[in-house]
Amino acid sequence: MDSIKDFALKIKPFFTILLWVLSSLLFFGLGRLSALEKQYSPVSIVRGQVATPLANISEGEKAITTSPTPGVGESSEVIGSKNGTKYYLPWCGALSRVKPENRVVFASAALARAKGYTPAANCKGTK
Repeated sequence: MDSIKDFALKIKPFFTILLWVLSSLLFFGLGRLSALEKQYSPVSIVRGQVATPLANISEGEKAITTSPTPGVGESSEVIGSKNGTKYYLPWCGALSRVKPENRVVFASAALARAKGYTPAANCKGTK
């Protein structure tokens, strides 16, 4: 029993230093995160529009202009796969799994549906 107490007394300073270093790193990381959070202005998403920041905006101003996004809506171009039955919007991340040589481009979602394609569930913006 004495050997366990002796061992505990020997490692106590190392454990204390290790605990202090780890907690310091944790609080430093939390401080960095809070500094990054203050750096960015909030983002609002409006369906069918893209926010374009104006040049020469003074800090603190949140002025933006919006312009219609090309390709949003029923008349937008969609891309399907020769081997599948789903169609994707051009900016959809899941489209990267379709090889370029297997892609079929439709002028609109309505044309893709007429050919038997359905919207991909994992592509936001498809109906």
